[in-house]
Amino acid sequence: RIDIITSIDRDFGCSTWPGFQVMETMSPVPMFVGNDGIRRHAVGAGLTPLEEMELIDTMPTSAVLRSGLPVSLLKGLNSLDDCQCPWQRTYDAGFVPVFDAGVERLMM
Repeated sequence: RIDIITSIDRDFGCSTWPGFQVMETMSPVPMFVGNDGIRRHAVGAGLTPLEEMELIDTMPTSAVLRSGLPVSLLKGLNSLDDCQCPWQRTYDAGFVPVFDAGVERLMM
């Protein structure tokens, strides 16, 4: 027997894949959209910070989809104590917060 496991953005539907069972439902994640319209992640593995994206036209789509906030902004956010201040700090840096609906990990 072979198990098939996949992760589905809940923005595109949830618990609707025939034959699959929900293994885990992950919480929504804050992301940010900059002036260039590219969605950037604040957390996660394999992110490419903004400073490393000068050659965005030559980058594979997978790297663009995993783009992150600038390292300098992330370092500044790590030093904050007030939980509301990060939203203002990212906005001041030109990034507007957006939220997804989370992810479901499914198995068949």
